[in-house]
Amino acid sequence: MPQKNMLRGLSFEVENNRLPRRDDDMKHRMSRIDRLAIVVGILGIVIPILIAKGLTYGISSVTPFIARQMLIEKSGRSVLLDVRPREQYGARHLKGSINIPLGELSEGNREGLAPRGSQSIYVICRSGKNSLSAARILKRDGYVDVTNVLGGMEAWSYEPETHIGTDQLYDFVDAGGNPKPIPFRPMSFFEQTVAFASAFVVKPAYGLLSFLLILILWKKRSGALASVRWGLIFFFLGEQACAVNYLFYGERSRLLEMWHSLGMVFAFSFITYSILEAVDRHIVKYTEADARCALLDCCHRCAKQTEVACNLERLFVFLIIGTMLVALMPLSTQYQWVTYRSGIFGRAYLYTHAALYQAFEMRLCPLMVEVLFGASLGILLWKKNNPVPLAKVFFAAGAGPLGFSFLRGMLFKWYSENLVWMILWEEFTELLMVAAIIVILWVFRDEIAQRKR
Repeated sequence: MPQKNMLRGLSFEVENNRLPRRDDDMKHRMSRIDRLAIVVGILGIVIPILIAKGLTYGISSVTPFIARQMLIEKSGRSVLLDVRPREQYGARHLKGSINIPLGELSEGNREGLAPRGSQSIYVICRSGKNSLSAARILKRDGYVDVTNVLGGMEAWSYEPETHIGTDQLYDFVDAGGNPKPIPFRPMSFFEQTVAFASAFVVKPAYGLLSFLLILILWKKRSGALASVRWGLIFFFLGEQACAVNYLFYGERSRLLEMWHSLGMVFAFSFITYSILEAVDRHIVKYTEADARCALLDCCHRCAKQTEVACNLERLFVFLIIGTMLVALMPLSTQYQWVTYRSGIFGRAYLYTHAALYQAFEMRLCPLMVEVLFGASLGILLWKKNNPVPLAKVFFAAGAGPLGFSFLRGMLFKWYSENLVWMILWEEFTELLMVAAIIVILWVFRDEIAQRKR
């Protein structure tokens, strides 16, 4: 009786053109990709802001430019406290500052500080992390007027070394008080041309191409094409954040640079998912229950028809475990403080790669890979029914920080002595990525058009 009711209902749906179609499922799947991408985008915008606000909560913070102005205006009633280790302080510090390493400060050393409440204390370190800890220690100890210098000595390097005041306060000096400005490294004409081309030829080229691809793919409903589109959207927005930071903020905005980095991470993730989806549905044909798996001739028995373990899932498990091990490599690397000035056709330019960015690339990204790949592995091992589609999502999500970590990490290690080449090869790699997408879409244009029909 239930079978007759089911057949009768199915007949009614056929007669009224209500039989579920693949196009409807495609629209539903597309809407899920859209919703996921929108959520990811919102989180990518909001989380860096919340982290920055959370880290500085309860502590007044100012940029190096404002700190320098306030220190000079409050001369005699303010002090610049450097909490770096003594060897770093001796190598280069700001004239007029005093040095109490963070470890000594936490143990009660207050040498050079006036009694509580009698002076304004501006705290600085290398990158802005330890100075926040020092500011909290001083606040707990009863010092009221304590201000953290955002970005530390790395951010101070961006300030022009104009000597404000007769004593040339707060310029870089060595242990003996002798001027020690940021090193200047001249570039050859060819290197200057490379630097100019990276910023004003290669970047605009792939920016325009990615924007045109977004327009072309705007209404595509295929899961793979929709993922490519969202990957390009994140990539394009991240590169615009980079351009705004370069043109209007002199690359001082760490928030814009973090959005740039996250744009690349999200782009790699969504494009990886599109590759996995395309290979699955159009080459291997694992997900479609009625399709013949491309590996059947190798396996001889298929998990779709018989109760056997799927060899493709076994390979996927091995791939995830191996990649998780490889992803740990950046965790063993050390930070490098590379900062120098140069000139590009008469325009002064500061080359540096802040510790904050290195921490994101070499610490946070590998940890994100372990979490996301671990989730993918857990789904494959313990989800009973059809685990691969969901495992693909987490695998692709982890591929984003993995690719970004290795790209930035390798380029920085290879070209830390001459960052113009790091920038060039990053820009050129991004151009190649966009070009590869164009080539693939062109090669398979007939197949894409046929599926659309």
